[in-house]
Amino acid sequence: MLKTIRKPFGYEPIINKEDIKGPGRKKKERASDWKSVLHRIWKLVDEQRGLLITVLALVFISSALTLLGPLMIGQIIDIHIIPMTFGGLAGKIGSYAHLGNAST
Repeated sequence: MLKTIRKPFGYEPIINKEDIKGPGRKKKERASDWKSVLHRIWKLVDEQRGLLITVLALVFISSALTLLGPLMIGQIIDIHIIPMTFGGLAGKIGSYAHLGNAST
C-alpha cells in the first residue's frame, strides 16, 4: 500500500511502514469498571490528596465567580438601565462621576 520513500543520498529504509506492528496499532483497552479505576487513581494521589482537593475547590470557585460577573451585569441592565430607574447602582455611579467632575 505505502511505497518506501527515497531519502536524500540514496538511503532507503530497511523496514517498510506496512510491516511495523507496534503498540500504537493495537486497539486500546477500555476500563469497564469506573469505580475501580477511580479507586486506583485515588491511591496514586495519596501524598498530594489535600492539594488536589484544594485545587479542585479553587477551580470550582473560580468558575462560579467567572459566571457571576455577566449575571450581575445582566441584573443591572434589566433592573436599572432598561426601566431608567437610576436611583440604584447606576445612580450611585453617576453621582460618583458627578462628584469627581465637581471637584476639578
